[in-house]
Amino acid sequence: MHRPADANPLSHNRPAAPVPVLSQTARDLRRHHAERLVQQAREEMARHTTGEVTVTTVADDVALWLAVFAREVPAPLLSAAFRARAAVHAVAGLSMEDSLTLHHVCVDVLNRAVAGCWSQTRDRTAPDTGLTATTLDALRAASTAVVHELGRQETGPRPQRTPPAPALLFPAAAAPAPRWCLAAIRPGSSVKEAQRRFRADNPHASIVTAGTHLTAFTHHPPAAPEVLAPYALVPVENGNTAGAARRAALAAVIARHYRRSLTAEHVLPLIAALDLTAKDRDAFATACLGPLHTSDRHRYLLDTLAAYLAHNLCVTAAARSLFIHRHTLTYRLRSIQLLTSLDLDRPLDRLQAELALLLCRADAVRALPRRHTA
Repeated sequence: MHRPADANPLSHNRPAAPVPVLSQTARDLRRHHAERLVQQAREEMARHTTGEVTVTTVADDVALWLAVFAREVPAPLLSAAFRARAAVHAVAGLSMEDSLTLHHVCVDVLNRAVAGCWSQTRDRTAPDTGLTATTLDALRAASTAVVHELGRQETGPRPQRTPPAPALLFPAAAAPAPRWCLAAIRPGSSVKEAQRRFRADNPHASIVTAGTHLTAFTHHPPAAPEVLAPYALVPVENGNTAGAARRAALAAVIARHYRRSLTAEHVLPLIAALDLTAKDRDAFATACLGPLHTSDRHRYLLDTLAAYLAHNLCVTAAARSLFIHRHTLTYRLRSIQLLTSLDLDRPLDRLQAELALLLCRADAVRALPRRHTA
């Protein structure tokens, strides 16, 4: 893992800052320079990682670290707060290395900002830059949380003698662990508006957006979730927020495909199918759909097949939805049968076609969350 060389957050060569001075400086930075700090952190991440990290993810991490510098996160809740961030990183598709790098980048950027504030003061007694013991403890807690949450995603579950501590939502407070995870896929232009409306009805929800994907953790069943419809709702089991977020993201693909909201337990076999490797999904879609999946020449037939199945094999309704004559649709259906050998009057063939359409359409819109492998 690469770490920014401009500042070493674990350096002990300089005296640590007095806590009251550091706390006030952190609050001033948050009040007047938050956007600049987020931009600097994004630029640092661009130099040290190859993947893209969203503005929202960086901004939320910077906000958490500002709260740590300001001593607004009680020590007993440090691990819980960073476990929640690690779950968000997993949803956003960050690797364990990128997640660790992001935390170190946030600390480095804030440390330099604090040093810059103190270098401009006329008070010669102002302390030199450095990290308090609380901040060092927070950095260790962040690293442990990342390894626990994202390491489990990359290498599979590890045996534990004691159950993991449940992740708490940030801002840190005496709050119960999240018990529900909701995910939805929205058109790019409507994500922010949908998030704003959902936040108004669920002020204590922890929300993250990654592209067109929106994921929210709540303590109770979310209020007014229809503003995000079609959505998928999943319970958080044993405090495993990262696992719940992935199941919800996969279920959201199904909700979007069929244009109806759902809960994960109703579509468990479909979630398992979406959780196959990209190679296996492509192989199944190719076996069922043949050139409809592999050749751009026949993509219009793929749309025809989807419309025909969506309208319960009604030729008239499917043709109307495609703005074509029903005789044209009938001709296309004969072409589909010749190219794929699918007989849509047979239940098994219809099931294969439905599942193959779900898999190839999900990949086409890049809706699937990143699948970590060992």
